[in-house]
Amino acid sequence: YYERALGISREIGDRGGEGTNLGNLGIAHLSLGRVEEAIDYYERALGISREIGDRRNEGSILVYFGLLSMYQGEDEMALQYIDRAKKIAVSTGYAPLQASSYMTSAIILWLMDRDSEARLELEHGKSIADSSGYRVLSIACSAFLAILDAADGTEEIALQALQDLQVEVQTVDVPPAVIQMLQTMLIAIASGELPE
Repeated sequence: YYERALGISREIGDRGGEGTNLGNLGIAHLSLGRVEEAIDYYERALGISREIGDRRNEGSILVYFGLLSMYQGEDEMALQYIDRAKKIAVSTGYAPLQASSYMTSAIILWLMDRDSEARLELEHGKSIADSSGYRVLSIACSAFLAILDAADGTEEIALQALQDLQVEVQTVDVPPAVIQMLQTMLIAIASGELPE
């Protein structure tokens, strides 16, 4: 799907669409464990976003680089990418990027055993998602807050959140890449595959 969309974007000269589709391909490859391919797509997407001044997509790509760094166990680097994305999100006023940046930051902090900081990031991200009506991110933030609270049963909470997310996406217009990213993160938590 994304390869086809990328081809169409290139054919009609839509550089913004090209950058977005490159980022989506990066997410798809990261979800499949193809790290090198993901990096290549992200780098090209970031270059196009900067070239055309698409700050929203630049911020989204920085979140993806943060996720990639997290999966590679480079937590401090991941936080740096996310902090850059947060600054762009705030400067553009783009609520979905703000909420997803805070949520991603929280997950990284949680993996670093910095639970109290993670909780603050999640609460802030959920507040932004709720006030902007971005239900999918609100559900995801709620799921991660519940995971923080759970002494036992983390897998069950993540699986329930995944089910809630799948129901919710049927009722709202959410880019497929965002859904794929959230599902990948929840599945990883449910299966215990996130890095320690």
